[in-house]
Amino acid sequence: MPSLYFPNPALLQNLPLCRAAYSNRTAWILAAISWLAYQRLPGEGELSLDQVVKQITQAAKQNRNSQIRELVLQYQEAEKSPHCQLLNELEQAGFQFLQGFDSNCGTQAFLAELKAADDQQPMLILAFRGTETRAIEDIRTDAKVKLQDAPGGGRVHPGFYEAFASVQAEIQEALDHHKSCPFYITGHSLGGALAVVATRYLNHPKSAATYTFGGPRVADERFFADFCTPVYRVVNGADAVARLPFGEWFTLILALIRLIPLNGTFKIAEWLRNAIAGYTHTGDSIYLSDASNTLPNADGISYGDLIVMHDPEFVWRTRLTLTRFLRGGFQAFVSDHDISIYANKLHAHAQRCQAS
Repeated sequence: MPSLYFPNPALLQNLPLCRAAYSNRTAWILAAISWLAYQRLPGEGELSLDQVVKQITQAAKQNRNSQIRELVLQYQEAEKSPHCQLLNELEQAGFQFLQGFDSNCGTQAFLAELKAADDQQPMLILAFRGTETRAIEDIRTDAKVKLQDAPGGGRVHPGFYEAFASVQAEIQEALDHHKSCPFYITGHSLGGALAVVATRYLNHPKSAATYTFGGPRVADERFFADFCTPVYRVVNGADAVARLPFGEWFTLILALIRLIPLNGTFKIAEWLRNAIAGYTHTGDSIYLSDASNTLPNADGISYGDLIVMHDPEFVWRTRLTLTRFLRGGFQAFVSDHDISIYANKLHAHAQRCQAS
């Protein structure tokens, strides 16, 4: 049965790992990895032995023998079946899971390596999990908007920085043991924001590139001044998250608010300016047009009308967004954020480019 995340294993072979330029196949692979990052890490959510003993003790005090048996069976089953869907999907596609990272503040990530084929180099990937709407810690992280001073200069979104800092030392320690192959960082939504922050603070001798999908703005211009690793920011259609917090139109919006002849509008504008002004994107933008998930053609490729545009001009981006809004309404701003759509579109585009 073909993999949901990697349906075309041939596209994983002979990747251009030694150059930092944007690659259609690399974009698809990292989008699929970012999608897979939403799966549970090995052991995530499972009870430790100490927790099991504690719950068994509590159940014994209340003579709940059935609960005791259930706890014992669950722990035994977890010990017998260490593999999870994340590991299975990675192994099937030729990746080796190296290490997972799970902080107390709700930050999850994993390090994996695409195994070398013949004389090819392996590919080292760090993937951050995106926002989980049921995870209160993720929501709190996203909600912290006012920029704060960042270590090393510039200003950064405090929630994103704190979330990354909670796993920074552990990730850096792991990277210090894997220095020999090109290193890529990726993530979707909140995961994309963490990937950008990680690009600045993690050290690796072969940093290749960072790919984000539907990632929000993270920091101000000064924060990105010393970036050496290329960042490729992929945005699908009318994805609203990729346009937050507000950027280029924000000054105009504040000016209009100040002109409203109501008491308190000036104070509101000043509060917004202090809280949000200064956010900007970094890197090269890659836009995926509004496209129908058509039936595969004779070559087995869907999304026949998809356009992938590199660093599109403002007029083209605006027209794309308005067209998507007229077609899908406000729901388009949400539905276009779906990481599975990113991955499937990029897979179709990679297939089309490989076939041409």
